[in-house]
Amino acid sequence: MSDLYRLASGMVQDAAPIRVRFGEITSVQADRTCTVNVGGADVAGVKYAAGMAPCPGKVAFLLTDGADLFAVNHMTAADLTLAPRASRNANLTVANTTDTAVTWAAVNSDAWGCWNAASPTYLSAPLTGRYMATAQVEFAGDADGFRQAWIRRNGSDVLGYVKQISAAAASPTNMVVATDAFDMTKADYVELVVRHNAGNDLVLNRDSTHNPHLTLIYLGP
Repeated sequence: MSDLYRLASGMVQDAAPIRVRFGEITSVQADRTCTVNVGGADVAGVKYAAGMAPCPGKVAFLLTDGADLFAVNHMTAADLTLAPRASRNANLTVANTTDTAVTWAAVNSDAWGCWNAASPTYLSAPLTGRYMATAQVEFAGDADGFRQAWIRRNGSDVLGYVKQISAAAASPTNMVVATDAFDMTKADYVELVVRHNAGNDLVLNRDSTHNPHLTLIYLGP
């Protein structure tokens, strides 16, 4: 029998009974606490007992001893994980010798609202903490020049870089970019940027087997 069950049922001697309530996550803070709406009132400073941050707007189980709200165990699902994956639904034309931030048309697993059509190149951090990012693109085949791709933060900080892959005459150039863990403050953003010097416009392929994408993964506070 678990200690939690013993506590909740009052079976541990001298322990205060534990009461389970439902609440709605209002916001999440960088110190591993969150604000929860319980019975129409917001309660701040609630620690969450899970490795994954609870998603604002979602329901949570709250444990209380009658005086202090001391733990949260939120209901989870795949689409609530803070790891949005942005992608395209068409080829993207990239001009010669031009740094081009890839624009996104759709995003998966984005219950946190990291992507916004008003800033279509961004995946923004909804929570201060530690992150990593991965991306993939494929340039159409062309015999000339090199190809580059990198992930940057806030328009300038390069976090991961694939430099100067030489093109093959008839083959597309596929590139995967990944970062180490890095810090983001709430509202910071990452982008995927590409460049080539083929001497003419090139496209990033979007077809049944290749789709440019960028994923931002929350690692924790």
